Amino acid sequence: MSLIPWIATNDVFDTFFDDPFFRRGALVPRQTQQLTTPLAPVLKMDLVEKEDEFSLSADLPGISKEDISINIDHHIVTVSATRTSKHNEDSDKFHYRERSFGRVERSLRLPSNADVDKAAASYENGVLQVHFPKVAKKESGKKIEIK
Repeated sequence: MSLIPWIATNDVFDTFFDDPFFRRGALVPRQTQQLTTPLAPVLKMDLVEKEDEFSLSADLPGISKEDISINIDHHIVTVSATRTSKHNEDSDKFHYRERSFGRVERSLRLPSNADVDKAAASYENGVLQVHFPKVAKKESGKKIEIK
């Protein structure tokens, strides 16, 4: 019998533990465990192209409208939000702490034909919607005549 060396390949086993299931906080902790630090907040966003507009959706549950900020600079839209804890860190004893608090920020590059000057935003039931109308694309090239 001869031994054949095992060579790792880029298959399902290489990325198996990268799955979100194995990240901290994905599994319910045992009753005897305590989470002493809050998990980092994650801002999930979608950017969808429709016939006449681009629509950005962001999930921001438990955050008031006043704690959300939307900024656009050079076709990069940045959504940031802050959620504060309602508990006293010194006197309250947590048995489970899975909810995240703090500031979260995420930026996306918008397509060049998104009209950022006419953007409109709404916030309802924990979902932020930002709509960017489309504009006709300008020709990106220019021919220069030689004299």
